Amino acid sequence: MSSEEVVSYRKLFDRVSKNGKLSGREAVEFLQKSKLDRHVLKKIWSVGSGGDVALSAKTFVGVMRLIAFAQKGGDPSSLAVLPKMLPLAVLEGVEIPKETSNEKYLRLRSEHFAGVFRYLVRQSNTMNMTLHAKVVVMFFRQSNLPNEILRDVWNIAVQGKQVMFMDFQAFSRGMDLVQRAQQGLSMKDLSVRVYVSHFQLELFNTNKF
Repeated sequence: MSSEEVVSYRKLFDRVSKNGKLSGREAVEFLQKSKLDRHVLKKIWSVGSGGDVALSAKTFVGVMRLIAFAQKGGDPSSLAVLPKMLPLAVLEGVEIPKETSNEKYLRLRSEHFAGVFRYLVRQSNTMNMTLHAKVVVMFFRQSNLPNEILRDVWNIAVQGKQVMFMDFQAFSRGMDLVQRAQQGLSMKDLSVRVYVSHFQLELFNTNKF
């Protein structure tokens, strides 16, 4: 499924649910706004609820995708038959929240960092989803930043800990710090957004990820 769908449906779930759940009765009333036939909604509930009496955020997303699929004429008999991308479901009187530009920026940035991290982990043949300092340093040196700045990047990214390995969270911080330094931004003021240009991505040689 697309990330946009997940973001929109989770936002909608947060709006209509209580304590992280949407009870069966509340869900039925809400899903009837789709204007699908009752027998279709019954099938969607059977498939999407996982046999539970209430919807969680995860099952709500699945149910909403089944509704969107049914509204396009599909048979919502299985989550497995759903295409990777669907238009958002239409519910009478309900405005489904969209992903904001800032949320999309942060999501795409995080997905990019995750792709780079997974690639380096595979190249390192490590099994514990961490990167050795040598691997990270060699990668960050592609930024052409001075060693003293890269030392600061490492120390801030690992939060001053005496470690020789970096997990994904620390690696993401490091990527952010390197790109801040490339753009002449302070590595201490994290309130300023970093804009990653195509030049920056090519400099990092990350177009393969």
